[in-house]
Amino acid sequence: MSERTASRTAVLVCQGRAAASGRAAQGRFADPMAEQLLRAEERIPVGQVRAGTPPVGWRERAVYESVRACAEVVVARTLAIDEALRARVGNQLVILGAGLDTRAWRMSELAGTDVWEVDHPASQRDKRTRLPAGSAALARSVRFTPVDFAVDDLGAALDAAGHDPCAPTTWLWEGVVPYLTRDEVRATTAAVATRTVPGSALVVQLPGPVGEGGRGPGPGTRPGQFHHIR
Repeated sequence: MSERTASRTAVLVCQGRAAASGRAAQGRFADPMAEQLLRAEERIPVGQVRAGTPPVGWRERAVYESVRACAEVVVARTLAIDEALRARVGNQLVILGAGLDTRAWRMSELAGTDVWEVDHPASQRDKRTRLPAGSAALARSVRFTPVDFAVDDLGAALDAAGHDPCAPTTWLWEGVVPYLTRDEVRATTAAVATRTVPGSALVVQLPGPVGEGGRGPGPGTRPGQFHHIR
């Protein structure tokens, strides 16, 4: 992702959720908001995957297979994280690298929670243009907090966005760590630690080794390892 380009990985993961919504883990997983965040051309492969009708052209087929593979595994990842969040519902939820996350719009458990969506400025601008006009979040509030993990001060950005470092916070760090350098991971972890008090929790997805139920590297292609730290 360049300085001015929104994350394509976020779009693919959103396509995977849209393709799987209401079809995988029936009765347990539905994400109708995911499709609403997609542009018309991005919905085409989603519809093809849902219908099981792969396109003929190799470029189109490559996109189709990417969305299909993502849809196969993203549900398990999403359900595991949702379960961890429901176990730690509180007044503050910070989503690090939010991408096209929809939890603030689909989880009624967040009705009493202020949600901070932290992401690269380009990705955040893109998401805000994708939100349907008049779409109301189920969370108490959603506070978009632009942060480039490579150069920006996460703590200062959260201060400016009204996050209370003295109150318990649930931190969600999903699908981001593999894309950061060691120094960026250390800096982010240090910033989180200084704003974490007793009663807080960290839900983080770490990359798992190839072969542990995975297909190899890439967005949505392996569940990785989840850690729920209280």
